Amino acid sequence: MQPSSEPSFPVRVRGALLLGLGIVLANAGYLHWLWKYFDHWGIWDWDLQLALFESARRSLVVHGQLPLWNPWLGGGTSLVGHPLGNSYSPSFLLPLVLGTIPGVKLTILLYLSVAQVGVYLLARRLSLDTLPAALSALLFSWGGVFAQHLTHGHIGWIGYGWVPFTLVALHGMTHRIDAKNVGAAAFFLALAWLDGGPYHYVYVPLFVSLYAAALALRERTLRPLLALPLLGAFAIAIAAIEVVPVAEMIREYPRKTIAASDFYGVPFEPTAAGLLYDAFLSRAQAHDPDLWMPYVVNVGAYVGLLPVLLAAVGLVGRLRTAWPVALLLVVVLLICLHGTLPIDPWQWLHRLPGFDSMKVPMRFRIFALLCLALLAGFGLETLIGLFPRIAPWIAGGVLAFVGVDLFLVNAPVYEAGFSIPPIQVKEREFRQHRNSPYRSKYMRTARVPLWRNWPSASLPTVMQNVGVIQDFLPTSWPAHALHFRHRNYPGSEVVALAAEAEVVEFELTPNRIRFTKTGVGGLVVINQNYLHGWTVAEGRAGEPMAHEGLLAVPVPAGEHSVTLTYRPLAFMIAAPVSALALAALLVITLRGRKRVGPPPSSSPGARAHQARVAE
Repeated sequence: MQPSSEPSFPVRVRGALLLGLGIVLANAGYLHWLWKYFDHWGIWDWDLQLALFESARRSLVVHGQLPLWNPWLGGGTSLVGHPLGNSYSPSFLLPLVLGTIPGVKLTILLYLSVAQVGVYLLARRLSLDTLPAALSALLFSWGGVFAQHLTHGHIGWIGYGWVPFTLVALHGMTHRIDAKNVGAAAFFLALAWLDGGPYHYVYVPLFVSLYAAALALRERTLRPLLALPLLGAFAIAIAAIEVVPVAEMIREYPRKTIAASDFYGVPFEPTAAGLLYDAFLSRAQAHDPDLWMPYVVNVGAYVGLLPVLLAAVGLVGRLRTAWPVALLLVVVLLICLHGTLPIDPWQWLHRLPGFDSMKVPMRFRIFALLCLALLAGFGLETLIGLFPRIAPWIAGGVLAFVGVDLFLVNAPVYEAGFSIPPIQVKEREFRQHRNSPYRSKYMRTARVPLWRNWPSASLPTVMQNVGVIQDFLPTSWPAHALHFRHRNYPGSEVVALAAEAEVVEFELTPNRIRFTKTGVGGLVVINQNYLHGWTVAEGRAGEPMAHEGLLAVPVPAGEHSVTLTYRPLAFMIAAPVSALALAALLVITLRGRKRVGPPPSSSPGARAHQARVAE
């Protein structure tokens, strides 16, 4: 009896761990600019994103409260309902445990590796061999899209790394729609939303639906399309803890855009050919300051000429298997190239709910990069098939050349992302500022010019425990709070309107406001924007209300200690839904494992059969 040629389980685990370590080390080298200035803070949109992370972390670590309300930004706003917040996503774990700055940078490293694994598995599902699949994974993660957006501060783009896992699960539904595959697809779709931003809520379902349609055509079955409503509903349930509060916030304070909005910020009208060249072939993406903001941020997706040629070779050489991916690429590019071609799907999409708040259709290019990376993998496999004797040399040479080229062009993009030397701040008593007092220091000390963007400098104000009213908000959220130098500022963050009444003491924490009022009855006004969800937890007081846009509560005459808490209904409903959905997913996963027996090769009978076949 011959021993089984299949590696033992410990050997497979050890191999997987070594491979994972190699991927992480390669990505760490690619992201070397993050480590060179490891303690530096982020510029542009990074400042807001880091402030949101710090707000959530401060709520939990300092005050022992869930990240629900954010008193530090915009005059007070919902933190759980912020479209750019990541307070209840896996990407918040490292910033929570390690601190905001180191945690965010290590999160980028982790999620870039996750994206590579996902694309590798997807490429293998498409029957690509190991090295062509590795090329696809490298192109997607090191391609210019992630470099541009993560440098600019769009941390939500790491959520796109979960999309390939959703597509892998879709492949499992071509023969049968079962709970295991639906649960897996829903789980990764939910992660894409939780770790993502507002674009993910509409862009990811659109691409997953397009991929399901292409897969249905390829396999000649409607099962992937029929599974979409199931996995979509399950994904919404899993991600409800974030999706529902954000949806409520956007519904109450919507952001409308016009379909013609390109937001390229350049004094020329890009053509279709120009956009494609600047996106995938231009090597000036990290070195041309005149094109850096915001054109290249929204267009850059450098892969280089060789992968484009390999994609063409793959389409010709593997037409029977590659044509659905090529069809997807055409559809995605038609959406991206809005206003430059006679056919303009973006005009139709922008009329739909959700899409009407989106701008810059070229941001959909993340999926063009995915399709191009897969087609390049098909191209490499075609070359290997044509020259089998030198296949390892061809594959190794292509991977080395592409890797070095992407490193030289896209790795330097990350240099600009974290360019603010850390500022030492001391915690103060909370009060509202109109603008951050650290704006000028940001401007003076930044390693790259900031004059072309808003230097909000919100991160140090959160660390200092002071509020900033004029801050970037992605919706039409109005700021009614008064800064302490405003002519109508009453002299305190909590005041009684009646002249014969007085607030003798108060305490402001993220979700809890305590105060003691004496004197006649009347309104007590807190210098925070009003939003539904505030309730009276302790003390004699009426229902919280809006007074000139600020949070107010009527308190009767006499001395009363009152505690207000922020418990938005959307969160209180959504959190149990997410918990139940995750519990259901766990049950589905455990039941699936019980039904699956040991691999055939692990049983003595199976090994004996394999030995007889080998003989």
